[in-house]
Amino acid sequence: MTIIAIQKSRSQSPPRWKSIASGHYQEILILLIIVYVELFGGWNSLAWVTLIKHTIPIFLVALASTFVMLTGRIDLSITSMSAAAAAVLVVLSDIVHPLIALFITFVAAFLLWFAIGAVISYLRANSLGFTLGLMLVVQYGLHWARGGYEPIDGPHLSTHFAIGADWRIQALVVLLTSVLTGTLLYCTRIGLWLRAVGSASDVFEALGGRRHTVSGLAYGLCGLVGVVAAVIAAARVERATLAPDNDLLLWGIAAAIIGGVSLDGGRGTLWMPIRGSLLFGLIKESLDIAGLPSDPRMTALGLLTLIAVGFSEFLRRRFLNETKIL
Repeated sequence: MTIIAIQKSRSQSPPRWKSIASGHYQEILILLIIVYVELFGGWNSLAWVTLIKHTIPIFLVALASTFVMLTGRIDLSITSMSAAAAAVLVVLSDIVHPLIALFITFVAAFLLWFAIGAVISYLRANSLGFTLGLMLVVQYGLHWARGGYEPIDGPHLSTHFAIGADWRIQALVVLLTSVLTGTLLYCTRIGLWLRAVGSASDVFEALGGRRHTVSGLAYGLCGLVGVVAAVIAAARVERATLAPDNDLLLWGIAAAIIGGVSLDGGRGTLWMPIRGSLLFGLIKESLDIAGLPSDPRMTALGLLTLIAVGFSEFLRRRFLNETKIL
């Protein structure tokens, strides 16, 4: 009976070109947009450099979000916590050597985010509500403590870290971050644990897995990538901006979703936030160069996100149906 069902499912499987188109539609759109802007958009080298500069922070937030989304949760406090981390880095850099300050900031961010993830898992709390409250506490707490969102100057950041003006060094930092996170996802058990918690947390815990620890790891890795984004942002303007970039938060989450990261957890790779950020950045930059006003531009990006979410849900349900047949 099982053999007959398998043969039936194979006979009813779609053509190979349809499978490729459905699974890699983001890459197809990216290629089409690149061809269009090269032939008809009039892009020059400056436009491509601007695209890279604008895409780097979107990708880092998308990558940070991917770790949390693998466990079936969403973190809305990434940009708020990253702004706070940048402020801590600038203040510490005036006290100790900037590299020591950077190390302390990384360790503190990992431990804090780890604790947040473990608490959310232990309480089985709604991640959206929990991190939204955390975002508001950090955002308005900093505003209240400082009496405003006045930035903290840190001209030594670009000097010591050499990532302020040169986009090539920023791209190299992003590449190194991608290699390290990709190694964790593909060459260690952490990637398997994250997907297991996102797809079947109760089964994972029943088999002896430490769900709270894995959830803490997901948030801790999210925090580390968030600090990288904060350091690059602070070094670009040589100051720590305490006001969180909530638009960047929404763009990063949208880029991860567009890239194919599942909102239900269990599905996500390093390539997904890369292609999602590139596609999101290409469309955003194309609309910017075309001179489209802000409202229609954001509406178009919102429609793209809706289409990506709908298509992701379609692929998930088709996968579940094929699994039931088998």
